[in-house]
Amino acid sequence: MTARADLPPITRKLNADLIATQRRNSVDAETATALRSLSAIVLCAVAELENDLIITAAASHTQPGTSRHD
Repeated sequence: MTARADLPPITRKLNADLIATQRRNSVDAETATALRSLSAIVLCAVAELENDLIITAAASHTQPGTSRHD
């Protein structure tokens, strides 16, 4: 795993934490491969949720009639 600037903020932090954890702990090759696969799945899921949240928040701020000042 490598640091990824293309991820949304929370997912980017999770990715950095997972990388640091993997570097601190030594495990056998099979376990390391399993952890990388699991980390990729978790990062993908978190990124999807975070992107949906960002899109929803942006849409709610730009739709006419949703502002308290309208």
